[in-house]
Amino acid sequence: MATIDIQAANELYLFAVNDANLYRQRIIPIIANLRKKVSKGIYNPELALKLWKYAADDAAKRYNKEYAGSSKGYGAFNVGTRLSTARQLQNHYLSEVIKSDYKKNPRKASGIRIVYNKLLGGWYIVRGSHQTPIGGRFNSKAEAQAHLMRKNPRKAKRKAKYTPFKSFRRRTTVKQQIRRKMKKNPAKKVKRFHVEIYQENVWKKQAMFYTKDAAIAYAKAYHRIYPKMSVAVKYY
Repeated sequence: MATIDIQAANELYLFAVNDANLYRQRIIPIIANLRKKVSKGIYNPELALKLWKYAADDAAKRYNKEYAGSSKGYGAFNVGTRLSTARQLQNHYLSEVIKSDYKKNPRKASGIRIVYNKLLGGWYIVRGSHQTPIGGRFNSKAEAQAHLMRKNPRKAKRKAKYTPFKSFRRRTTVKQQIRRKMKKNPAKKVKRFHVEIYQENVWKKQAMFYTKDAAIAYAKAYHRIYPKMSVAVKYY
């Protein structure tokens, strides 16, 4: 097994996350690819690590070309070091892979649909091409349709054919409501939903959401991928 140079791996990781061209040309396509796997319920962390290994290899070549003056090879970064950098990149961008608000093309029309998510094991009301959850979990499609019927009884019948539901929109989003409250009273603290992640009772990181459904969906997906991690949803 190849030896791992921890210092070189950290140096390559910092170079990879701060290089704009690498992020645009290599990392964004990887995130878009993995998001499709998550939405289909076939995401595999071991196979995803291979994609991040390609990003680490590309980062090593760019680093070697920029600082060592050589246009070929990986320089001082051996296989074990690049693999260690790939794991760091996987953990760094995991929130963007699972997070529901990532969009590759924001100009696409966003409609509301009812879909079955294999990863979370239930029916959800989603919006947009990347299936951002706005309602759920439901045990059946009929239960999700009944939920939409209570929200807007005139238009909910269109959901039976999986057609976009463009008329069902809130007048103001949750972010807009929070911003208005902060403008009226800047000193008052606005509460949000926090997903806290622990490993062996040691706090690792957290993610912040404005809605409870989005926080729960993120927590379930993270726990499915990493069952050894402890995940908690808190409101403060």
